[in-house]
This record gives sequence, structure tokens and C-alpha cells, in this order.
Amino acid sequence: MPELIYENRYYSLGKPYYDMFSRDNIFILFYDDLVSRPVELCKNLFRFLGVDENFIPSVIDKKVNTAIIPRFPLATLLTKGAAIILRSLHLYGFLTHAKRSDRIKNLFFKGYDYKKENLITEKARAILDPVFLPEIDKLENLVGAELSGWKK
Repeated sequence: MPELIYENRYYSLGKPYYDMFSRDNIFILFYDDLVSRPVELCKNLFRFLGVDENFIPSVIDKKVNTAIIPRFPLATLLTKGAAIILRSLHLYGFLTHAKRSDRIKNLFFKGYDYKKENLITEKARAILDPVFLPEIDKLENLVGAELSGWKK
């Protein structure tokens, strides 16, 4: 758990870059912007990089590598065991086909909507808030962004 806390202290991790490089050389993007305004975010990023800002990626409106959770945890463990066996038998083609199959994925997994499900218990929040709330305040000042949604 401590490494997860460290890896998500964005102010502490980002501040050294702002100390070392000018703001003109740093581009910060937020996942929320990617979800709510993907075209605008891409245009701003491409402009920052000095490439054609009118290029629109073909996957701009598609969800890629979405979060999923097991429908049946025991079945998921069994499929992981089966994958180990298939690898040991060098049946990589079958395994690749199975991993790419939407039918198999939908059978064993369901989409995860982080906005609907609260994974942080009150006990965890009591531990995490004193660590992250000051970090978020300092990050807002560092990058000039309003991050009140992160404080909920």
C-alpha cells in the first residue's frame, strides 16, 4: 500500500520537473479531460508537440483497455489457471484468440464504472485524506488547474 500512496502523490512527483524545466516544456493532461473533451485535449497536446493539431486519431471515440472486474471470481481464478496450462503447452495462438474474444470477455468479466462504485471505505478515506488533500491543493497551484472533483 505505501508504494501506491507514493506513486499517486502527483504534486511531489511533478514538482521536480517544474523545478528543472520551464512551464513551456511541460504538458499536463488529466484523465477527466480525456473523457469529457478528447478532441480538444488532442488538439492542445498536438499543438504543444508542434505536430498537426487537426489530426484526429481514429480511436478518439472508442474506449480502449477499459477497466473490467470479474463476474465470477472463482471462474476467473480457474481461467487464470487454464491460461498457465495453455502457456506451458505452448498453445499461445489459442490463448491469444481467447483473450481477444469479446464473447469470452463478456462471459467472465463486466465493465467497471468508477463513478458508480465507491471503492474507498470511510476508514481508508480517514487515512488517505490527510495525505492526499494537501497534495491536491499544492498540485492545483503548481499546474494552475481546478481539481475539486479529486477531493470528493
